[in-house]
Amino acid sequence: MVKREDLIHLIGGGVGGVVGATITCPLEIIKVRLQSTTGLAGNSVFNEPNPPYSGSNPSTSNTSSTNSSLKFRSTSTRQILENAVKTKGLTPAQAKLSELPFQKGAVASNKYQFNLNIMSHFKHIYAKEGWKAMFKGLGPTIAAVGPSKAIYFFTYNAAKRTLNDCQFVVPDSALVHMLAAASGGFATIGVVNPIQVVKTRLQLNNGKLSIMQCIGYTLRKEGIIGFYRGCVASCYGVVEAIIQFVLYEKIRLELSYYLSKFDSILPFRFFSADPQMVHFMLAGGFSKFVACCVAYPHEVVRTRTREAGYVRTGFWTHIGLIYKEGGFRALYRGIEIQMIRTIPNTAIVMATYEYTVKNLTERLNEK
Repeated sequence: MVKREDLIHLIGGGVGGVVGATITCPLEIIKVRLQSTTGLAGNSVFNEPNPPYSGSNPSTSNTSSTNSSLKFRSTSTRQILENAVKTKGLTPAQAKLSELPFQKGAVASNKYQFNLNIMSHFKHIYAKEGWKAMFKGLGPTIAAVGPSKAIYFFTYNAAKRTLNDCQFVVPDSALVHMLAAASGGFATIGVVNPIQVVKTRLQLNNGKLSIMQCIGYTLRKEGIIGFYRGCVASCYGVVEAIIQFVLYEKIRLELSYYLSKFDSILPFRFFSADPQMVHFMLAGGFSKFVACCVAYPHEVVRTRTREAGYVRTGFWTHIGLIYKEGGFRALYRGIEIQMIRTIPNTAIVMATYEYTVKNLTERLNEK
């Protein structure tokens, strides 16, 4: 039977996720585009009647067959691979691996865009698509983040309580937090991945595209499996959640302990009470920073596997292809935006979550 305590964490996680996602949505847009193969320009495959990688051109059967097997998102990339097939005698599969697997123009563009400052990113998107582009995919983002955070914190808290009650592990140890974080991470993947696919494709699209159009296009071109692109990368991403929550639990307790020693000093009085939102924000922001530094490449792979026209490859093969594309730096493309976004976002999420749980618990105990 579900306990009231777990339901409180379910609500707290959902509220925290929605608040954090809404505030930091513009930075999420920039991050996703920098991670993609098309850069800040985005893509327009959904706006074209016959996307170049769909193989729907009836004029020549050979071209149609080649296009269908290559399934790439840009005309330039398609032509590069078609030339490799014709001139080098390669099969389409060999061409994909022998030629640069991503748009060469996009790679060059991304190397340039990587050096732009944040305001330049905003100005670029605003000039091309207007201010509404800053909140593209907000609906699916909220629809994904709200349930995912709710499920995550519900599972995390339930698993942590169960592990603390058993006799095989030390209560509230790092092992408990690791196993609880892994449980929460795996529980959310299957539930929210379809929403995340829609969200990513909306954010990458540089034209007008509704949620239902995106869903219909994905279902028509890729079937149900299209909504589960990036699941493997997300499974590897559970490592990030484990690192984050092990550090979070430790830092939160240490902050409360050490700052309480300075409560007689005026500037520290605001920080020393236990619990304080500032503890949650500092612990959440720092733990996410460290976890992101370690596990960020999985996000680049996940974004690219969710792009329209993605050619299926294994996770580690994709890592190798990205490294071949631009070296170590390509694996961390967009991380400067991610850091600027994720630290305040995680701080807001954790503080809102803890504050909601604390207040709901107090109110329910009063009744």
